[in-house]
Amino acid sequence: MPSQLTNELIQALNEEIDTLKNPRGRSRGGNIVKVFNGRFLREVSGLNVYVFNLENFLTDLDDSPAEIEISGYRYSAQILLTQGLEVEIGIERFSGKFVSEATLYTNSWYLLELLKKKLEVTRFD
Repeated sequence: MPSQLTNELIQALNEEIDTLKNPRGRSRGGNIVKVFNGRFLREVSGLNVYVFNLENFLTDLDDSPAEIEISGYRYSAQILLTQGLEVEIGIERFSGKFVSEATLYTNSWYLLELLKKKLEVTRFD
């Protein structure tokens, strides 16, 4: 792929990512998903892993970053695994053995950032 075209693609991705992250926009470019019946499974690499039930299927990728709101507090999180109507989430803070409900915030620009990084690496190949 010619370098000029790659540079233009990277610039377009930067603009799209910035637009999605812009807090003044109508949507911050993410999904808000209610999760419930959270059960603590284990602690792995500093993350407290919970499995939650979903009302609808989650379309975000495994190992993608997220935030979770539990009892009015937001924490950094990571979607570890989705299977059917269950999702495993790694949370930076232990929130007890059971979490009755929470709100999961995901970032739709995550995939765009991955694509941009791939283009940046291949630009010099």
